[in-house]
Amino acid sequence: MQLIFVVNKIYQALEKGNEIRAVFLDISKAFDKVWHKGLLAKLKSIGINGPLLQWFESYLTERYQRVTIEGMSSDWAHIEAGVPQGSVLGPLLFLIYINDIADVSSTCFLFADDSLLLDEVISPIDTANRLNNDLDSTSMWADRWLVTMNANKTKNMIFSSKLNKPLHPTLTLAHEPIDIVDQHDHLGVTLTNKLSWRPHILKIHQKASKKLNLLKPMKFKLGKKPLEILYKSVVRSCLEYADVVWDGCCDADRDLLESLQFEAARLITGALKGTHRESLLNETGWFTLKARRNAHKLFMMYKIVNNLTPPYLSELRPDNVSSRSNRSLRANDNLIVPFARTKRYKKSFYISSVNLWNSLSATICSSRSIAIFKNSVTRLHKFVAPNPLYYIGDRLPAILHTRLRLSNSTLNYDLYLKNCVSSSFCACRFPKETTAHFFFDCDRYAAIRNTLLTSAASLLGAAWSGAGKGTHLKWLLCGVGNVSIDTNINLFLSVQKFIIDSGRFTRSSP
Repeated sequence: MQLIFVVNKIYQALEKGNEIRAVFLDISKAFDKVWHKGLLAKLKSIGINGPLLQWFESYLTERYQRVTIEGMSSDWAHIEAGVPQGSVLGPLLFLIYINDIADVSSTCFLFADDSLLLDEVISPIDTANRLNNDLDSTSMWADRWLVTMNANKTKNMIFSSKLNKPLHPTLTLAHEPIDIVDQHDHLGVTLTNKLSWRPHILKIHQKASKKLNLLKPMKFKLGKKPLEILYKSVVRSCLEYADVVWDGCCDADRDLLESLQFEAARLITGALKGTHRESLLNETGWFTLKARRNAHKLFMMYKIVNNLTPPYLSELRPDNVSSRSNRSLRANDNLIVPFARTKRYKKSFYISSVNLWNSLSATICSSRSIAIFKNSVTRLHKFVAPNPLYYIGDRLPAILHTRLRLSNSTLNYDLYLKNCVSSSFCACRFPKETTAHFFFDCDRYAAIRNTLLTSAASLLGAAWSGAGKGTHLKWLLCGVGNVSIDTNINLFLSVQKFIIDSGRFTRSSP
């Protein structure tokens, strides 16, 4: 939420032709350097007294720690400062300790030990004076409360779209000059001085690619469901962190991330390269990352409209159209889209989210809860849950089954369509080795085919005997819609046994 507000503030300044100067403060070993007596004094200043204050004093003091590795332990060390990390109270106590650092004239943003000073530049000299005064105040605050501000790691950045940039006076912290940088990571998002998202996209793409590569050796060792859980929790979470902030990136950047998701879909399903992306989405039941980002923006907009966010976000909510018109219009309940001169600002969170919000029906916008709203938005995207049958069976036969279902297997006809082989002939000399030919016609599999078709007829009864070959093939590949899940599971296991017993997809097969 802080990132949304900060980036929107930068967008607005650039839209007006102004610049924004930011200082990213670095506190050395922030959680480990909290002065216990100072923290107790601050707790007392906010109204904590008596036994409760004594309890906090007992909680903080006379703590010891040691390291144990393979049964061997170090000596006990007395902890003289810091809040207990990994505890429920630790973050809260740190926030109480650092909260009054924000008493400055420029805009200050705090998130744990990440501190940011921000000032819109009308006059470079005035802005530098304000920020230097704030930095002096911050330095004095740090000295008073025994906090170490690291001037070498503290950076400042000038966000600007001007061709002829003015000179900006030097900023100093503890009499040390602060370096000016072109990009900086703040709260996990890479910000650049031109507000280009390319460096951030490349960073998360590289990070997610490394994580996805860790799953590749597990492709044939884990089932589809565990692989899918690992992808969503480890890889996709990386691709989507703060995605509402940087969704204004260019199409090439979006495509780069989508390609990684499709690579993950191939890994999880076992599909071969060249499989149509739409087929992969249907197989997995996934949305595109772009569709998910749009949904995330709508969820955040719902919170903003319904005052479920901090005031600094909710106060930015645009008025309704009805506030500027006395006429009865269909669009009266819509939000007024802020004016945007540049394409960059039009793609920012607030403007793009308002447009998405206005595209929804009044019924969805007035949902009674965020849960109901999310369900309604999900239904709008025509989400189709993945077929539970696609998780059935051992890993290898399930993969081969999937490839046949996706019409992208190692059958000669599929390979011929991709120009991987010069002929589509089957080894039995039939002109096209298609999926239907493999299941129903190739004379090399007559014996095991009889077992498969007998099993299917026994499971499905009159429905099987009354259907044609095209329907039979669909059932063998995708399951039957009007029978029990147990019947479908038995059918799928019979199909996968046929695939393995055929030997067609082993390396030694023709």
